[in-house]
Amino acid sequence: MPKPCRRGFDTFVVLICWLLWKERNDRTFDRRVHTIHEVVTRVTDEIVAWLQAGFRQVELFVTPLVAVLGRETMFL
Repeated sequence: MPKPCRRGFDTFVVLICWLLWKERNDRTFDRRVHTIHEVVTRVTDEIVAWLQAGFRQVELFVTPLVAVLGRETMFL
């Protein structure tokens, strides 16, 4: 991974891990189960929110993900 892209990549990985951890906690403690599609939608929505908040480092990794999912993004 080229050095200029590392911060965005690291943030992207940590954000996905954090959201998967939250899903795990929902399933374990609250007995709430979401489908894979719902989890992917939650991850995508959170990443788009980060982009809208101005964190542009993850944009390089998000654009292919959003294109594959067929989602529209409204970057500010």
